[in-house]
Amino acid sequence: EYMERAGVEDAEMYINLLPCYASTDSLSSTDPTITYEGYVDYYMENLAPLVGYICYDYYPFRQNSFDGSQLRQTYLYNLELMAQKCKEYKAKTGKELELRTFLQCIGDFTGIRDLTSIGDLRFQIYTEMAFGSKEFNYYSYSTENTGKEQGLLNYMTGETTWLYESAKTANN
Repeated sequence: EYMERAGVEDAEMYINLLPCYASTDSLSSTDPTITYEGYVDYYMENLAPLVGYICYDYYPFRQNSFDGSQLRQTYLYNLELMAQKCKEYKAKTGKELELRTFLQCIGDFTGIRDLTSIGDLRFQIYTEMAFGSKEFNYYSYSTENTGKEQGLLNYMTGETTWLYESAKTANN
């Protein structure tokens, strides 16, 4: 409705949910008792019927000074929960609900680590496909950095990184 009023005809509303490791305060500023599943259920009931998909971002690879590189323990739980919600939606409505996910490509100050090989991309792509993901968003596809915290390409210069070539190979 808003997009139509703005004169936008050929576009899609983009809604991205938080991952299961989000804090309770992030899920709801008014109800401190809300659970992650309750947050997802609210989306399923109120927004999923309007857009036809569920999308969330989850960055599975972490780095810390004690254990080195590690995979977040709830990565598979979050995928399983979203896949199950899509199945429940189809059983309830008879309509498909597309699962969309993010691929971690970059490290940052929060503790998510830089990717170290094409294997990091393949692990995410194949795992998310196994749970039914139909669309992948790269975080971060482009940045202005050329050193640490780089995406697949530098949007200031147009130069691609090794991640770009890895993503092409993994996608193929």
